[in-house]
Amino acid sequence: MGYTPSAGEAIADGAPEICIDIEDTMSGIDDATIAIIVNGVEYDLDSLGFTWNGSQMCFYPESLGIWWNGGDIIEVCASAFDLNCDCPNELDSCWSFLIASGGPVASFARPEPDIVSACVEESVVIMLYDPQEDNIVDTTITLSVSRNGGIPEVLIQGGTSQLRWFENDSILILNPSPPFANGDTLDVCITVAEDTLGNELEDSVCVRFAMDLSAYEAFGHQPSNLDSVNTRTPDISIIAVDSITGIVDSSVIFIVDGNEYTLDSSSLWWGNDSTLVFSPESAGVYWNGGYCVVCSLYAHDQPTVGYCEPNDSTVWWMFYIASGGPSADIARPLENTFSSCVDEHIIMIIQDTDGVDPTSIILQVEGISYTVDSTQLGFSNDSLYFYPTIPFANEDTINVILAAANDVLGNPIDATIDWSFIMDMTAPWTTLDEPMGEMVRDREQDIAITIGDELAGVDAASVRIWVNEIEYDGTNFIWTENTGIRGGTVLFVPENVGVKFPPGDSVCVVISATDEVDYCADNEYDTTYCFMIEPEVACLAHPNPFTPNGDAINRFAVFDYPYMLSEGATLKIYNLRNVLVYEEKLEKVENIRQFDDRNWDGKDNDGKPLATGLYIWMIIRNGEVVCNGTIVIAR
Repeated sequence: MGYTPSAGEAIADGAPEICIDIEDTMSGIDDATIAIIVNGVEYDLDSLGFTWNGSQMCFYPESLGIWWNGGDIIEVCASAFDLNCDCPNELDSCWSFLIASGGPVASFARPEPDIVSACVEESVVIMLYDPQEDNIVDTTITLSVSRNGGIPEVLIQGGTSQLRWFENDSILILNPSPPFANGDTLDVCITVAEDTLGNELEDSVCVRFAMDLSAYEAFGHQPSNLDSVNTRTPDISIIAVDSITGIVDSSVIFIVDGNEYTLDSSSLWWGNDSTLVFSPESAGVYWNGGYCVVCSLYAHDQPTVGYCEPNDSTVWWMFYIASGGPSADIARPLENTFSSCVDEHIIMIIQDTDGVDPTSIILQVEGISYTVDSTQLGFSNDSLYFYPTIPFANEDTINVILAAANDVLGNPIDATIDWSFIMDMTAPWTTLDEPMGEMVRDREQDIAITIGDELAGVDAASVRIWVNEIEYDGTNFIWTENTGIRGGTVLFVPENVGVKFPPGDSVCVVISATDEVDYCADNEYDTTYCFMIEPEVACLAHPNPFTPNGDAINRFAVFDYPYMLSEGATLKIYNLRNVLVYEEKLEKVENIRQFDDRNWDGKDNDGKPLATGLYIWMIIRNGEVVCNGTIVIAR
């Protein structure tokens, strides 16, 4: 007798076939007595899943829905008698085998334990395999994700889009939704996974890591931004803090007036754990009165290497060195502003504790220098006024330079001031994007209008539309910004506000908008666009009957059909024997009273009068019959 599986064998199959080879060379085997006993249950020739071919009997547990789990021990006995008539000899042999045990094994490929990631779309990659090479039942894979010590979120493969299982590669990927957030501390564990034998995960595996998606914070600038100080060598400091991974000292670059300093320099150091201090005097730097000192700090933090680039940031600020000479500020128009004022003029404030010498002032406008001796320039009570002889023109960019100004002691202004502003006296423009034609069928036709203004730009809050004299504001239409034209597109969707235009109705849209100038009134624009909703036309042949008898009364029949104002069609006339007697291509008509292109005079295509009687007419468009009926010729 031989059998499979062998005694004591571990089988990586939850439903293995069990076969026993038996023979009796003397009297033969009594077929009626053969049986296999599996875990105490007997299966014979009458049992489903049992086969016998005369020398081998087999049992197929899967055909009976029997499935054993990993670690189960299967007890098998073979039973049979020979055909010895006087005293049959009995076969009674037993053995056992087992279903392989040992469940899946998991390990984290990414991220590593205790790392800090700067990846905005950080994912978790888990290697999950079964050492016994049994397949893993993916629907059993379960993860828990806890953010900042909170209640874990339980994720089951197949039950969430956050998990993706790559069976061929034995890889499970978690793409969290929402993504891991800045400052999060994550605890991710794989807690459940079974192979096809029911063997459970050997050990649950967890990883803890943190997210750092933000650069350092900077505050407490000294001197403050735009501040003025009364020393030529003020110490400069800034508080810079990164509370998650800290700032990398080697990344610190402090730039003053274009010169770079690092912590390797003796003039730059950490005053405490978070205050960075720069000493101009140590660097041999001295500034004159009125000088604008521009500072910047670049630095990055230190997430774990291999987990995206560090979070970096550059902080800018500036301050001034108080001067002995006059100080000057622009009053109007400010730098890069827009003006629609016909009488636009320039005002500056020039001050000095010792007093300003008006005769020293030189103001350049569009390359021409002016002094207080010029009729256009005046100075009074610390205010400098410039009024152009010819008003500034629309679309002009006006360039202005305060080239010189001294106090009464002869101290000059420390630096020239130059700036420009733009004249904008042109209103926005519009184009109608939808509908494209003058007539449409859609009774809820969307209306799209583009508004642009290449100078000051469109004030989106000013946009208003009136549709058939009903006003709609920004809550009733969709505004899509277009920076390329410094404007955008208005989309009015009638069905959103319960509007449906009647057939044949003329729809008129008034649109109004302004630009956003900084001085004087905004330039306003409004215009009107109109289109028509195509009338509904029913199928009709009239008069019916008609009398083409030469008396000029009812001498032809006119055919109406749907959408004849926008599309042509084909007219076909058949007699009662279904013979085509007349065919004509109908062009679209301009109005309902245009009969010439859609009538029939009772003649065939050869111009011969047809007999009186009943005829069948059809209107066909794009191969489809849109109208049909009968028409009678009477004489």
